Amino acid sequence: ETPAAAVVLFSRDALRPPRKLWRSDSRHRRPSLAHDDFAVDVSLQTGSSSTPPPQQQQQRQQQHQQQHQPQQQRRRLQQQSCLGLALGALQAAEGKRRLLAKDRGWRPLTTSWPDKRGPAGGHPKETHTRSKLPSAAAIPTSVSASAFARRDQQQNHHHQHQDRLSVAAATTLQNRDTARSFRSVRRRQRRLRGTSDSSLEDSNPRILSSTRGVRQFEFHPSRPGTLLAGCKNGRCIVVDYEADAQTHSVGIDVHPILGLSWFHTQPQWAVAGSSHSGTISLIRYDENNPGPVEHVRFEAFPNLSSLSMCCTDDFFMTSGFCLDTSLYDVVTGRRMSTFRGLHRNFINIQRFSNTSPHIFATASFDRTCKIWDLREPLVPQRPAQDFTTDTLNVMCAFSPDDRHILCSGVDSMLKQFPLRSASAGPSMDSGTSFPLPSLNSSTNYRRSQYLADGSLVVTGATHENWVRLFSAEDPHQHVGSIDFHGCLRQMKLQECGSGVGACEEYVQSLRCHPSDPSTLGVLLATVEPCSDYVLCTAKLPHLRL
Repeated sequence: ETPAAAVVLFSRDALRPPRKLWRSDSRHRRPSLAHDDFAVDVSLQTGSSSTPPPQQQQQRQQQHQQQHQPQQQRRRLQQQSCLGLALGALQAAEGKRRLLAKDRGWRPLTTSWPDKRGPAGGHPKETHTRSKLPSAAAIPTSVSASAFARRDQQQNHHHQHQDRLSVAAATTLQNRDTARSFRSVRRRQRRLRGTSDSSLEDSNPRILSSTRGVRQFEFHPSRPGTLLAGCKNGRCIVVDYEADAQTHSVGIDVHPILGLSWFHTQPQWAVAGSSHSGTISLIRYDENNPGPVEHVRFEAFPNLSSLSMCCTDDFFMTSGFCLDTSLYDVVTGRRMSTFRGLHRNFINIQRFSNTSPHIFATASFDRTCKIWDLREPLVPQRPAQDFTTDTLNVMCAFSPDDRHILCSGVDSMLKQFPLRSASAGPSMDSGTSFPLPSLNSSTNYRRSQYLADGSLVVTGATHENWVRLFSAEDPHQHVGSIDFHGCLRQMKLQECGSGVGACEEYVQSLRCHPSDPSTLGVLLATVEPCSDYVLCTAKLPHLRL
């Protein structure tokens, strides 16, 4: 009898794809499956008595393939993740070496430790010593069927444990990256706010949960505790922000409401306009009878983005994503005139002055802000005043006494221009800038307004979750800031309880109360894929300039 001849194949690279190994035999050729990273193929040449029958060999191969097919599919999915691939390599190499040593009666040269997790509870560490192959005498002359079954069972438990390790490690890495991103955002915000920023702790921001889904809002000029809000679903609601409750509601359109304006002399009347379709409606609510709201439609102004009522309530104007602006008569409900080509780019917003029904301003994406007088012919090349800014203009606002106009643009662009009389020269049109830090972002859209007394300017941007307060007088001293970080998460915790993840807010819009200098409102939105909008009001403490 000739001694047994055996071939042992072992690969140290645990990242190679599965392969099939073929062996050479004098009587027949059959495939021997290699399990992922290593294979043990024992060929016994001791005669016909030690060779299994061909039918038994085929049955064994079929059972082997059926048992390992779901494991191979699971391992292919694991290889799509770099983290699972790395952990799989580490666990597979050690497990297969231990399995080989247990089945064949020899142990590779690796470092041993009492705990499976390695020294100090960490991951196993291996020495880079090359494992020595055993001699032919150390290998048994036969391998029973129970040994194959025991090896398959051990490999199945090993791969299940490897799956749990991969999922746990991937979850830990994802949470770590999320926390790191939020920490970097907070560090960036603290750096931009500066060490000299004094937070107004007494402002006490208050979330209005009844205004969820709001896209624009305006405080009532004469009714305390009342505001008008336009929603993303095309509805207008009247809100009692002291009680945080909706009192009236009406559906105007299916598109978001972007244009809102209260009447100054008729406190129960307002006008609202929707984007895209440009539907404009005159609405009337009964403050003594909560419920539905009466509304009458005017002629539409497509692609509407802004709407403003004059101080005498005789007419209002609209502008939008076009080069035109229209004038409407409130009494007849008709469009009186359309002024074309006032700017070279879209007119994002237009506003009437606070004291004159004939003076209005337009802020455009062509980096200009112009003052117009309806008593004179409106010629595009000859406005009453023309101001040039460094970026496109997002918003403009008259001071309460109409002596200045505030132009807000992109990032740190915030300028105040004096409004001259007819006899003043053009040298007064240079304007003064506010000391704002720059993010160097072309999507950091800024919005600013005066408080009711005109002493302070409030400004916020879409890459910030706070608002800053500056003095209106040059050199525009920074007074403080109001931080809204965590307001939306607090609201979600009250609604859903525990399990609410972190969310980052930003300032979508802001409005100051037209008659109360201590009240302002901010429209907060989240950066999540399904963005949520909600109003937040704040009461300003007494500030000394």
